[in-house]
Amino acid sequence: MLKQFGYENSPPQVFQVKGGMNAGKWQEEIRAKLSSDVQAIVCLLPGQKGRCNLYDPVKSMMLKDFAVPSQVVLTSTISRGKNVRSIVNKILIQINAKIGGVPWAVDKLPLCSVPTMVCGMDVFHSTALGKKSVLALTASVNETATKFWSTCVVQNESGEEASQSLKIGMTKALEAFKRVNGTYPAQIIFYRDGVGEGQVAAVCMPEIDQVKSAVTAAGAPTKLMYLNVCKRVNTRLFGGQPGRYANVNPGTVVDCDITDKDVYEFYLVSTSTRQGMVSPCRYTVLFDSIGASPDQIEHLTYKLCYTYYNVSGAIKEPACIRYAHRLAALVGERGGRGKEPPQPHVDYENREPTLYYI
Repeated sequence: MLKQFGYENSPPQVFQVKGGMNAGKWQEEIRAKLSSDVQAIVCLLPGQKGRCNLYDPVKSMMLKDFAVPSQVVLTSTISRGKNVRSIVNKILIQINAKIGGVPWAVDKLPLCSVPTMVCGMDVFHSTALGKKSVLALTASVNETATKFWSTCVVQNESGEEASQSLKIGMTKALEAFKRVNGTYPAQIIFYRDGVGEGQVAAVCMPEIDQVKSAVTAAGAPTKLMYLNVCKRVNTRLFGGQPGRYANVNPGTVVDCDITDKDVYEFYLVSTSTRQGMVSPCRYTVLFDSIGASPDQIEHLTYKLCYTYYNVSGAIKEPACIRYAHRLAALVGERGGRGKEPPQPHVDYENREPTLYYI
């Protein structure tokens, strides 16, 4: 696949782990081989999905101890003989993104004619973590919103959505954007996932204040648009005619009549489905100092659904949110049952931004 896509590459260093089902042996061997100048590591682990006892300890160690992107592949995935080329193709796309590449982009993004930072935020909760939750923040640093600086914080209070960590994270994100572009962003478009209608005042409003506070502290002349994204909605949109209803086309937006007349919101269907009824996402603009037209933010939101590198098409929500979800889950799922969730190595925040967690 490297030859087919014309990727520059050199032969990898290959090594075997003796005592292959022992997690300690894997950790010992990886520590002996890895250093900060390694670009990426690919681990072929024996076992099947959901039944490999090596995955968590190996992944946790590589997250915490080395700022080296890792790709874990189960031998059962590539030994079946079916669809191997397609599987390896997807693995190659992931590795490309993990080391800082851009497998593809969508051009002519609305609102991005000035330096723009697109942010996504999600919080991971699990009963296994007890009173802890994991907040993840992603922030784009390039004009096509395909390279993301990311941070992850393990929080101590159960159900802690309104995190005090956000101001610190946004301050670091602004500095990362300035490192890459030589200037602070002229505007931030912030997508917040997972806040129900009843929690908006308690969760989203304090978060907006924290983002504004981070911008003020940086001394940046940055404008902000903050959107709450709700994927679990009862609303359904129908196309076709009575008696012959069909799903609406991807890209369908409704921003009047069925929306709350006192709230700036819109429904967007970004995906298609062959079975069942596709459900829209509801986007509620809770703060806006940019003053863009609804048309522009709706169009931008739709285009951002096409740059998630684990799917070769559109997903339900903007990629920045799905990346934040992936990072929060990657850390959160490694914790619980007496284990601390692994905090990603600090160098991930200080180096060139990569999607090391997809």
